[in-house]
Amino acid sequence: ATSKRITPELLEAYESDKIYKFLHMPVQSGDDGVLAAMRRGYTTREFMEIIEAFRERFEDLYLATDIIVGFPGEGKQEFMHTCELIEEIKADKVNLTRFSPMPGTDAAKMRRVDGREVKRRSKMLSARCREIGYEQNKRYVERVMGGLVVEEGKKGGYVVRLPNYKPAIILDGKIGDFVTITITDAHRTYLLGEALR
Repeated sequence: ATSKRITPELLEAYESDKIYKFLHMPVQSGDDGVLAAMRRGYTTREFMEIIEAFRERFEDLYLATDIIVGFPGEGKQEFMHTCELIEEIKADKVNLTRFSPMPGTDAAKMRRVDGREVKRRSKMLSARCREIGYEQNKRYVERVMGGLVVEEGKKGGYVVRLPNYKPAIILDGKIGDFVTITITDAHRTYLLGEALR
């Protein structure tokens, strides 16, 4: 069964060849108490149900999420819940930010987590997220996949977006062309490939 927060129509829409199998779904914290304090209006279980519904349908789903480290009230246990969630979902990409209060919000009036502790947590989780991203990318090595050449690479070559929006760099290409490539190597944030002639 799909979550009450996700419609069968959305999953069906993702079946289209015109839609990248890319899902950016911010969770912000792996702890339900922190999510309630943030007034997010969902639980970690509801978040997980949505991820599972997409992964059941799309094996190569490219999953991105956002995490805020050091929200007021985040103790060691709450932070560990976030780390456990990250280990469970194994997102390809995690946008990680440290909490900073917005003036006029309830959070701005709450007691802050020690800055040094927030920095330590952020560094630790960021390093693990990069490792997971690299592990996810290594699964693509030696696969043959189609993709669209979308732009020139910042350091040369061309960027090919795979059907799930993952970027692969090839040496030569023409923007707008659909190409078939062999994935030859993996980095933390992108893949390397060779176009098949």
